[in-house]
Formats: sequence, structure tokens, C-alpha cells
Amino acid sequence: MRPNVDVDAEAHKFVAINVETGAYAVHEKERTATKQLLERHPEAKGRIWFRRVGSESAHHLGASLRSNEGRSS
Repeated sequence: MRPNVDVDAEAHKFVAINVETGAYAVHEKERTATKQLLERHPEAKGRIWFRRVGSESAHHLGASLRSNEGRSS
């Protein structure tokens, strides 16, 4: 089950999702979203998945690709 989150209103915020029930909380800070979810659903502890609203993941790791335009060789 996927939560329905208003992408425009919540863009780039974290979504903490209970993977078993689909219950979720949205906040700008990952820890706060987690705390809010656990306050309402303490059984979610150890069963939380994160994502950023409007993104395929919560975090990005690694280097980014940049254009070489404007660089002198």
C-alpha cells in the first residue's frame, strides 16, 4: 500500500512509513517524522522505511556528474 502524500505541498520532506500497515508521517526532518510515526504507532519500531516526497529515495550517496562546460583544460 502506498501512502497518498500531496507532492506539491510536501515536496522534499521525509516520509516515514510503517512497512506493515502503511501508516506514515511527513516532516522536514527525518527524525521528527520517525518520532511522529512512533508516537501514533509504537509497533512500527524496526519496520520503518524512508523516502523523500517527490524522490525515488530518502538519501543520495556518491558523486554527482557535472558538465565540463566552462572549464579550461
